[in-house]
Amino acid sequence: MPLARAQSTNFNVQTLGGLKQYVTGYVLSRKTVSRARALSNEIQRKQAEEALQAAYASFRRQQARDLLATLPEAE
Repeated sequence: MPLARAQSTNFNVQTLGGLKQYVTGYVLSRKTVSRARALSNEIQRKQAEEALQAAYASFRRQQARDLLATLPEAE
């Protein structure tokens, strides 16, 4: 990635020392991508958990309706 950045600025890299100026930006961009990925994974996990809870609540309501339908009118 630092090399791609150096190429985009037409910087003629002749030694590895020439890449030093691009390393900080590369590290920061990697951290940003990592944080974004972790946040996305957390959001997806929470959405899946909420969907599972909603499905279970729906199942319980349907079971209660079915049970109530089998009861005699007096009850």
